[in-house]
Amino acid sequence: MDDREFDERLRAGVALYTAGRYRAAHDPWEAAWHAATGEDDPFLHGLVQFTAAVHHGLGGNREGAVGLARSAREYLSGLPSPYRGIDLDLVRGFLPELEGDPEAAAREPPDLRYEERRLAPADLEFPAARHAAAALAEDIDGFDEATVERAGEYAVADLEAGRATTPFVALVLDFLDPRDASRRLVYARLEHHVEKRDAEAADVDGLFDPG
Repeated sequence: MDDREFDERLRAGVALYTAGRYRAAHDPWEAAWHAATGEDDPFLHGLVQFTAAVHHGLGGNREGAVGLARSAREYLSGLPSPYRGIDLDLVRGFLPELEGDPEAAAREPPDLRYEERRLAPADLEFPAARHAAAALAEDIDGFDEATVERAGEYAVADLEAGRATTPFVALVLDFLDPRDASRRLVYARLEHHVEKRDAEAADVDGLFDPG
């Protein structure tokens, strides 16, 4: 994974965290973590465990929250701050509170600051938005993550092909809208366009193969 995609996935997770989607936030980070080397490994491992600790604290799983907060603190210790644009001092300062009283602390977790600013889903541009949208689809009942991922892939393909217009970029961005009713309407349109593009690809698939 190159630095550009790493940064896209990092920002996608931060934006989901800001939106209170702690479980979804780990998805973009986990994909980057599997390809991480050097200090990026404990950095992403620590962020994933930090958000999981907040999630469990809010859910009343005290034992899980305490253990994950402690583990996150160990992974993040020793890393410079900021690291990859993230203010780790804010996170590290909060983790002892989370260990001490998970439920209370989780109700008011710190902002994750990316390059000294609070990053929300509406701040994401494409293609970082596609990673956040796919994770959000997995996190919410009624949406198919694979469909949103396909939309993101078609958007990238259209942009790389120099297409003047593509519906996929706007729909992926709109899917991140926090209003549930709006999101469901957007998803219906997104699903329609994905199915149409899939059908178009199937129509030409194999046409030039030997008979």
